[in-house]
Amino acid sequence: MLEQGLFDARACLEALSESEREKLRRIELCCPPLAGGPPTLRHPLLRRQGTVDLLFCSPWLHAASGYDEEQCQLDAFRERLRGYIAAQTIELRLLPGDLLVIDNQRVLHG
Repeated sequence: MLEQGLFDARACLEALSESEREKLRRIELCCPPLAGGPPTLRHPLLRRQGTVDLLFCSPWLHAASGYDEEQCQLDAFRERLRGYIAAQTIELRLLPGDLLVIDNQRVLHG
């Protein structure tokens, strides 16, 4: 049996001020290509969709701009996420035949 940790990132995002979210929306992450995939891509850390921000985050991705200020903002946000994750992670044990559906734009998993 495998264990999967889940974290609803929406609460963390909603706790940020609008100015903090605006700074994070300007950060693009550098996404390396997968084997045989397209060249390196850029993807915004936060993307506004309707009334919510969608989060795109992985621990190995870095700010594409190369600016220290953006990387520091990204690192500070990740540290804040770690605090929320420690307090709010849901742990599930999946059994054979179980199905888990994850909204990849709301839940961090790993």
